[in-house]
Parts: sequence; structure tokens; C-alpha cells
Amino acid sequence: QDDSDPTLIAHDFQIKKDLITFVESNHKAGTSSVFFLRRLGKGLTKVEFELFWKGQFFKKLVFDLFMKKKIVGAVDNSISNLKDYCKKLVAENRQHPNRIELGFKD
Repeated sequence: QDDSDPTLIAHDFQIKKDLITFVESNHKAGTSSVFFLRRLGKGLTKVEFELFWKGQFFKKLVFDLFMKKKIVGAVDNSISNLKDYCKKLVAENRQHPNRIELGFKD
């Protein structure tokens, strides 16, 4: 790897009837996140992710103390943006280009 490597690489996409999974890897930081989008019912999807970090105890401690809250906030913001995007599609009577079924439960 060199300095021209991208920060995040998304890969290993799997799309099944009620489950979409994919991995985002950050080679510079030595982390990978596995995302799970699971259909729970009509218009209701549960989003989960697991973070894997190749590192030492001290790095994990620093992460837990200083970075975890920041990352959770960033993920919450991303989910909020996704919800706003989907609501806009519904309001404009449009579908997502990949035919993702849209629906909300507030």
C-alpha cells in the first residue's frame, strides 16, 4: 500500500431477499466494518454494524475513551441523512434506482 490508497474500500456485497451485507475497510487505520441491513417487515429495516480493529490494547483503550462516541454520532448522522433522502423520494413519488422499497416508522 502507498499514500494513494483510498481511505475506505467497500467490498464483499451480498444481497439476499431480506438481508444486505457489505464490508468497509480502512487499510491505513487497520479497521473493517461489516454492515447488516435486515428487513424486519414492510417499510421497516434494521441497520447494524460491527467494527473490527487490528491493533493493540492501548489503541483499543484510546478508541473506547475518545473515538467511540464520535463514531456513534457520525453513524447516527448518516442514518438521519439516509432517512431524509428516503422521505424526499417518497414525497416526490420517486423510487430509488435500485428499487429499494421505501417506508417509514417514526
